[in-house]
Amino acid sequence: MRLKQYSRSKPCYYCGAPGPSTQEHAPPKLMFASFDCDSITVPSCKTHNNEKSDKDRAIITWLIKSIHRAIESGFPIDSVSLKVIKAIDDLKPYFAQANREVSDHSFLNNPELDFKIPAVNVSAYDWIHQLTAALIWSVAGEFDPSIKWSESLVWSPLYIENTGSMELIDRLSQLVRNQISERHIESFDWKTGWSAFPRAYPQEIYNFRVCFSPTLIQKIDLEVAFRHQFYGSLNWYVWFTPSQQTRQLLEKAVATLNMNNVVS
Repeated sequence: MRLKQYSRSKPCYYCGAPGPSTQEHAPPKLMFASFDCDSITVPSCKTHNNEKSDKDRAIITWLIKSIHRAIESGFPIDSVSLKVIKAIDDLKPYFAQANREVSDHSFLNNPELDFKIPAVNVSAYDWIHQLTAALIWSVAGEFDPSIKWSESLVWSPLYIENTGSMELIDRLSQLVRNQISERHIESFDWKTGWSAFPRAYPQEIYNFRVCFSPTLIQKIDLEVAFRHQFYGSLNWYVWFTPSQQTRQLLEKAVATLNMNNVVS
């Protein structure tokens, strides 16, 4: 499958602002600083590229600090690969640079049981929206005005939006509810998403999956869901409604990719 790539003359992938455009990487290159891989690139206006560089650094630092802190605290997460350990070690120098955007907050009220968790001071939701939009553009090759990102749902089972401390029983109940919800969501018909070509992104660092009927209750016309996975265990889900043309292009891309995987 041949992906669309950055062209200076193309409108912005996220808002449709006319060119000339700058080159945006999806995900940002910083995530793969330790690895030899290619990039998915899209055309972007200044607002959605150059002016979000600090946000990229903040989000990536926050994600990698979350994994690092979980390992140090003995928090139960999936097995951590050697590539993730390498990413943590290589991105540690950025921890101090991102202190204005990423800070530590109490997880529990009880100081004897408490440990600190990283909290990001910029919108993770906006960042997930933009990453998803860039991946869609890499297949569609154009901005889709039908997608209303401000109305889409973004969710992660490990994301704590309210950074205030809580009692242990309340925090555990919240995590259990989230795990139940995620098991339900993971039972959907998820298909493998695409990657950079020919040198793909390391799967342990970033991969995504796509679902075209993202509910077990009722089918919502045209709705699509993406599941972004960072560092092997941090899952972020986003639900959105594209145009019929965009959905068809996404379906074709996923079908082609998964068919090739079966054949190979």
